[in-house]
Amino acid sequence: MRYTTCPKCSALVEPRHKRCPYCETDLRPAGAPSPRRDAEDTAYLGKVAILANTVLFLAAVMLDPTRADQDGFAFSPSGFACWMFGVGDYRMLVGCGQWWRLGTAMFLHLGLMHLAFNCFALLYVVPPAAHTFGRSRSLAIYLVTGLAVNVVSHYWFKGAGAGASGALSGMIAALAVWGWRRGGAMGDQLRRSMLVWMIYIFVFGLVLSTAGRAIDHRGHIAGFVIGAGLGWLASAVSTPRADRIWALCGKAAAVVVVAMFAFGLVPQVIRVFQRDDVVASSRAVKRTVERINDVRQNKADVASLPKTSPSVRGGSSSGRLKEAMDRLLRSMRAGERPRGEYDAVIRAWVVWKHELFCGYGIEYRK
Repeated sequence: MRYTTCPKCSALVEPRHKRCPYCETDLRPAGAPSPRRDAEDTAYLGKVAILANTVLFLAAVMLDPTRADQDGFAFSPSGFACWMFGVGDYRMLVGCGQWWRLGTAMFLHLGLMHLAFNCFALLYVVPPAAHTFGRSRSLAIYLVTGLAVNVVSHYWFKGAGAGASGALSGMIAALAVWGWRRGGAMGDQLRRSMLVWMIYIFVFGLVLSTAGRAIDHRGHIAGFVIGAGLGWLASAVSTPRADRIWALCGKAAAVVVVAMFAFGLVPQVIRVFQRDDVVASSRAVKRTVERINDVRQNKADVASLPKTSPSVRGGSSSGRLKEAMDRLLRSMRAGERPRGEYDAVIRAWVVWKHELFCGYGIEYRK
């Protein structure tokens, strides 16, 4: 390998370095981008993440403004808005197959303090990460850690997690590992500063916990562990082939997250404009089913049954449920003894209720 000699401290530096790792002298030839432009480039990823977090937070607040800040804590979106934009429990992922929530929840924050702290941390953590690992590796570490933390949180914590703190924890741990492996004054300084940020995250989580907020501390721990492993891989191997692999991983993770937004979140938000009609339909169907049960148990007369079933909206099984209810009502009003029609209605109704829960957040309660 052909090394470059630093003009200031005369140290031998690998050609992949744009700056001397010992004295931070710019090693690029004349005509190369200025250090200021390079600093702006390294801050680009952090600004994009902050923009995505802020836009999603404001959209969640505007989606349901009448119930925003319903818990009185730091201007929080309503529970329904948080659910609609990606906060979902174990049932939503496994029972409904809405895996897109693993990606969107990484950018959704549950309060103004939550958003402000994570955006502040992004401003300070992402630029040194992009400068140390490069854009591709930083992007891969951030997104892969965020997705992995949400998986661990949902399967281990069995709860709903949100926010960029998991991905931030991974990036902080990756920088700390790089500083530990690098050594020297620069490495020790980076490692100490990242350890301080770890303390900040735990302290902020404890403060929110004492304020009555449910903080997923195990998700933060998982982020530190996963990020440390990725940081070790990123600092252990530095070859053109490894750079291509990291670039591919970063692009693949970005494509996956964008697809989660496009094919998961966007259709979910569109359905919110149909929710009032679906809620009214679900109540009418529930009343009709209750009336049918009363007639079958001789608690009401057959004449009390409606001639036709109410309008059934929402879900792919709505048409099947309406047809089954119409057949049952015709049979019961004609004085015939239903043979399987009632069971068909109950089966279609169970499927329809599941679709309403997954698509609109409507859940029947006894």
